[in-house]
Amino acid sequence: MSEELSANLQGDGEGARLLGAWELYAFAFGATIGGSWIVLVGTWLLLAGPAGAAGAFSIGGIEALVVGFSYAELASLYPVIGGELVFAKRIFGAPAAHAVGWGLVLLYLALVAFEAVSVSWIIAAMFSGLLGPTLYSVGGADIHLGAALLGIGFSIAIAITNYRGAQSAGRLQDFLTIGKIVIAAVFIGFGLKASHLENFAPLFGPKSGTQSLSDFFVLLGSTPLYFAGFGMITQAMGEAKAKEYPRLGRILIAVILSAMLFYLLIIVVVAGLVPSAHLASYELPAVQAFDAAFGIRAITNVVLIMALLGLMTVWNATFFAGVRVLEGMASEGLIDGKWILRRDPRHSRVAPVFLMFLACIVGALVGRSLLLPIVSVAGLVITLLFLFVCIACLIRRRRQELVRAPYEVPGGTATMVSGSLLSLLLVCTSLFGMFSNTGKAFPSELYVILLWGVLGYVVWRRGTVRRAGSVPG
Repeated sequence: MSEELSANLQGDGEGARLLGAWELYAFAFGATIGGSWIVLVGTWLLLAGPAGAAGAFSIGGIEALVVGFSYAELASLYPVIGGELVFAKRIFGAPAAHAVGWGLVLLYLALVAFEAVSVSWIIAAMFSGLLGPTLYSVGGADIHLGAALLGIGFSIAIAITNYRGAQSAGRLQDFLTIGKIVIAAVFIGFGLKASHLENFAPLFGPKSGTQSLSDFFVLLGSTPLYFAGFGMITQAMGEAKAKEYPRLGRILIAVILSAMLFYLLIIVVVAGLVPSAHLASYELPAVQAFDAAFGIRAITNVVLIMALLGLMTVWNATFFAGVRVLEGMASEGLIDGKWILRRDPRHSRVAPVFLMFLACIVGALVGRSLLLPIVSVAGLVITLLFLFVCIACLIRRRRQELVRAPYEVPGGTATMVSGSLLSLLLVCTSLFGMFSNTGKAFPSELYVILLWGVLGYVVWRRGTVRRAGSVPG
């Protein structure tokens, strides 16, 4: 074990390291394959057609793979709670770490709210009688009593599971991930058998010329969001067994290739089941495509169950990661840690769990009007994180040439530079997609990110003043 790695592990203070290779895979794969595909696969096909959508997700998967190598190297060298913010602190210093950590907090608060909305939506689709009366509307979307209660109930269950600690969250993730893989194999098999080649036309979407190319880049810019779950493995490294550090690269490769295969199969299956012209009228394209092809409710419910399990694995993983980002910021002295670090000796710290729980409740009470803005905000934040990690890994190598990480990026500098350039391209395409959807107007999602950044700067400055005031004169 290198001196640098030994120093990173000193003072960890998080107790026994309980997570092995399968748990790390389950957290990362579970966080990567959620349930958004059940709603958005129709949009993918309408934007780029089956060939264009498959191409966009192939490029996105390759980009995630290249970036994933840098994640694996840094996570194996800094296997402590906090992930990317710890990388930033060790390589660039506290201000950069605060900025990265603040961005991660926004990302995970947004994602747990997204999952709270989505889970109740899927359950209501399976059992429409659970919706109940309409309470109010937000952004044109009705909030039903039953859906709100479902979101709140599942939020409580996820919060309790994560409050009980990493082992409890890991067991839930194992169970959900295994169920998801088995059910996915079943419904994809049915879908491939019922597909028809004539339904794949047009291969590159209904539009032509520059508009077709523009739509392809809009889709390409969003693909990092669908692979980004692998990054959550860095949040689990603080509780991973030491023997897994050198295996991180192989674990991440398995996660990303599994995810790419899943998305490509979903695109092929849905495109082959129904003509593309039908997709525009479907609220849940993946479900309604199976319903149109088979007309058997049991098969349709298999798709819904798969989506539900996917949403639950992402929800559990993002909740787990969000708690550890807040703990990491407090442990690294980036925010006031007294209330964050207070904990029940047998369980997770109370305050971070409660904050993530509140975000879930907001999602459950605001409803589906949150979904598209969250996708846009999260997509941009994730591409920026990808760019940061690749650059950080490259700079760390140059500054600390003699320090060897347990896992090292294959291809060295060339791979890290490629990851940086691909990430920069995806940042640009993400911004392009935002502006193209709003015309000449400044995207509201960027206002959210800028306001969050201003708030983060205020928090940092106040913390700087407190830290300076606490230094003995």
